[in-house]
Amino acid sequence: MNSPRCAGRWRRALCARQRACTTRNSPVCASRWPCRGTSGISVETLDLSEVLGRISRIQDTDDVVVQKLSAIQKYVTTSGIPPAALLKMAKLGAVVDEWMRTTNVHISAVQCWTSLEENLGVVPCTVMSMMSDSLLSSACEVDVCGVLAMHALQLASETPSALLDWNNNYGNDPNKAVCFHCSNLPKHFFNQVKMDFQEIIAGTVGKENTFGTCVGRVKAGPMLCAVFHRRCVWKNPRLHRRRSLHR
Repeated sequence: MNSPRCAGRWRRALCARQRACTTRNSPVCASRWPCRGTSGISVETLDLSEVLGRISRIQDTDDVVVQKLSAIQKYVTTSGIPPAALLKMAKLGAVVDEWMRTTNVHISAVQCWTSLEENLGVVPCTVMSMMSDSLLSSACEVDVCGVLAMHALQLASETPSALLDWNNNYGNDPNKAVCFHCSNLPKHFFNQVKMDFQEIIAGTVGKENTFGTCVGRVKAGPMLCAVFHRRCVWKNPRLHRRRSLHR
């Protein structure tokens, strides 16, 4: 970030005219996002019921499903994952990919729990990880401001970015922190990665409905972080901080 070239990309990233999408089961008012009026960013919404409806209308043997399933299995180790869960992820990914292409959407913020787990039976983490690894940043929990930070970092660095919870200090070292996510991080961030189930959400909806996370240890090294947020998002920012990170 110290080079003029990188700084220039960062400034262009902040001003980039891009489109953001959200998938949730209630409409999002685009005017709520402070960046929209000044940065030319528009928000497209897709109701989760529409996603589930489109999934129900495609067949297991459709080309888009077969191709997405193959891409998932090449992207991450899937040993021990039920075939039925992998097929659901492939259909989810195929539907989201097609909608993003049709609407010309470049980044996404997804309602990742617990409606998808309860109604589809998988977590969307691997599908989102694959998008972010392909430089189509995807944030969890409909965190539109988080995905804008991810997108800015991705444009500035020309590499994938990720969204992490930065909740804990690292002893007394002010230059280190313990970062965690549950996890849709791009494969770019891991030493080794495998698919598993989401242990946190499994306590609510059952293990069988939570396959699809990307599990592994993040590579050690320097990080660049950024955070965009609306006014009054955190009443006490010391309690919880979420950062978009670039390595």
